[in-house]
Amino acid sequence: MARSGFFLFTFALAGLALAACDKAPVPDMPSFEHDIKPLTLSRCVRCHGAGGTLNADPSATILNTAPVNGFFDHDEDPPNCTTPAGTVCRGLRAYAASGSADGGGAGPNHSQWVVFFPMMPPAPGAPLTDRERELLDRWNMNPQP
Repeated sequence: MARSGFFLFTFALAGLALAACDKAPVPDMPSFEHDIKPLTLSRCVRCHGAGGTLNADPSATILNTAPVNGFFDHDEDPPNCTTPAGTVCRGLRAYAASGSADGGGAGPNHSQWVVFFPMMPPAPGAPLTDRERELLDRWNMNPQP
C-alpha cells in the first residue's frame, strides 16, 4: 500500500512539474529566433510558409484556402521570393505593430494581423495558449530579430 502511495505521489509531482512548464514568464522583449520562430514552426507554418509555400488546410473549418501571403518561418521578408499572385513574400515582421522597415510605425500588413490573429490557428487546430498569445503580442509591439 505504501508503495502505491509513493508512485501516486511521484506521478502527481511529475504532473505538477509538466503543468508548470507553460508557466515560464514571458520575456519582456521576446526575440524572433529564440522565442517566436519555435512557436511559428510548431503552430503556423503548416499554412504559412512550410517548404517555401503557402498551403491550405483542408481540415480547417474556417479560412480553408491558402493564405495570400505570410511566410512565418521568417522574421524579415524572404529574399528573392514572390507569391503566386506576384507580390513580394512577407515575413512575420511585416505584420507587426512596429514592423516597418525603418523601425517606426506599423508594418505594411499590420491590419491583417489585427483581423486574422484572433482566429489563428483555424479550427480544428488547437487554439494558442494564453502564454503563446502573450508572447506573440509582446513581440508584435517591439519585434526583435
